[in-house]
Amino acid sequence: MALIASDSEDRARQLLAASERLIALISDETNLMRRREPLPLGPLAEEKARLANIYRQEMMRIKSDPALMVGISPPLKARLRTTTEALQKHLREHELELAAAKEISEGIIQAVALEASRTAPG
Repeated sequence: MALIASDSEDRARQLLAASERLIALISDETNLMRRREPLPLGPLAEEKARLANIYRQEMMRIKSDPALMVGISPPLKARLRTTTEALQKHLREHELELAAAKEISEGIIQAVALEASRTAPG
């Protein structure tokens, strides 16, 4: 689902709001992973997926049609740039935590499989 904006300023404000909410959700999820707590399911996971999809679609639209962002005010443009950089930072941190969780899970599975093969009759 793409944003429905009346002009470039409106599009930038909507993209900014979506980005800020996505940062909050990703940051919360990253902190949960660091504490080895379960990740949220249901509405929060759905909201994160929806916002990530909106963000991805809008960035593709803007890349293919830069005129969509022509005319936004310099302060809004600066805020959008800063927020985009922050989102990229949070996504990198999230990716690192996901990789660590995957490595831990794979290690546990290997240990269980090894122990099962040692104790199996035969």
